[in-house]
Amino acid sequence: MDVAPRPYCEDLEQQLGNISLAALAAVYHLDFHEAHHALDDAFVTARLWQKMLAKLQVMKVHTLGDALRIGKA
Repeated sequence: MDVAPRPYCEDLEQQLGNISLAALAAVYHLDFHEAHHALDDAFVTARLWQKMLAKLQVMKVHTLGDALRIGKA
């Protein structure tokens, strides 16, 4: 399943509702084999967060307020 990041659109809430941890792992090229296994899910989630933090730094998001502002855009 290919889930490429997309700009904001009216059906964003529906699109986000259809994204799985496995799909996000594939987008970020992370190995993920044991879906719904607590330890594996937590490890992949932590690795995704690390990748997203790097993107947030590039976007100059340094505080929760910054993140909330881009979330409302």
